[in-house]
Amino acid sequence: MPRSLILWISLFLILIFGVLILWPKYEDLRSIKIEVERKQKELQYGKEYISGFLNLKERLKEYQNEILKIEDSLPFELSLPCLFSFFQKASSENGVILTALSWSEPSAFGKNSRIKQTIFNISVSGSYQSFKQFLSYLEKSAKFFGIQNIAFSSDEEPFNFDIKVRTFSY
Repeated sequence: MPRSLILWISLFLILIFGVLILWPKYEDLRSIKIEVERKQKELQYGKEYISGFLNLKERLKEYQNEILKIEDSLPFELSLPCLFSFFQKASSENGVILTALSWSEPSAFGKNSRIKQTIFNISVSGSYQSFKQFLSYLEKSAKFFGIQNIAFSSDEEPFNFDIKVRTFSY
């Protein structure tokens, strides 16, 4: 057999071997490389995502006082003694006399809501100007109060005021 024919047959067999055996391995290697690049991009996006949260955490530290005010205005648990004390202090500082205070049990604020509302019925007596100051004090307080109803009676001072106040908690 001529030597060139053997050479051509050998080259042909090597080519067939390369195509049949090495080509699938090369394709596997290429798909693994693509997968590694995809995972590296995912990892980079994950690092950027976490970095964004860390930056946000640092920025939130600047607003710590405001966050504490929000937590105070919408507490996790309703503390009745604290609210009684608050109403007593608010009335005495604003020139009205707290004559009666009652409340309802906390109830859900809406369907599927974790927020609970509690309604307080507050009776105070005093001058109209003192009552306005009392309402302003409630409005400006860090606690979140919603005035639902105001009624008053008496033709002369001191007037009697009945207020229905709503507050919220988790």
